[in-house]
Amino acid sequence: MQLDYHLLMKGRPANEDLREVADSTASLQPQNFKRISRPAYMPVYSSGSLFQMDFFPNDDYPRKAVHSLLKITANGVVEFTRWSASDQANVQQRPQHRAKIQKATNQGNTRHLYLSKKIPGLKLKSVGKTGKQQYCLSIVNQHKPFIFSGKTDDDMPIEYYSRYTVGGQAFSTLIGSVHD
Repeated sequence: MQLDYHLLMKGRPANEDLREVADSTASLQPQNFKRISRPAYMPVYSSGSLFQMDFFPNDDYPRKAVHSLLKITANGVVEFTRWSASDQANVQQRPQHRAKIQKATNQGNTRHLYLSKKIPGLKLKSVGKTGKQQYCLSIVNQHKPFIFSGKTDDDMPIEYYSRYTVGGQAFSTLIGSVHD
């Protein structure tokens, strides 16, 4: 699970990469860990990162083109970033839009996240005119996992993805990978 961008950037020196700071503050001692339960709003078998992307399973050069990223963080924030070109995709960059999750409900395969403000680029259902629960974002697990891989003789890992529908748009999340 991951935390939201603003919380991670708090107190970080501007000249240090986020991954360098995370590596230097990590602990491997069991007494420094606390068991927590997965929040109800988190998609199952996911770190919370949902990608809107195209897959090109060409045998010679398989590739993915990422268009946008929706992050649902462990501390209850929805972050959304959209890129104009796939080669600009950077999951470490500051999100373009963010909103705090005010309430979450689950109905079978669907998670409804209630937000106080609209996130441009996502289809949200308006559920109120005022208050903290004005918009509802629906995330539906399609239960249709798929495999994306290259040739068996190259170094590309076999990746397992799960399909989701977020506000009527197709998204995918990485649920596992295996190197040959």
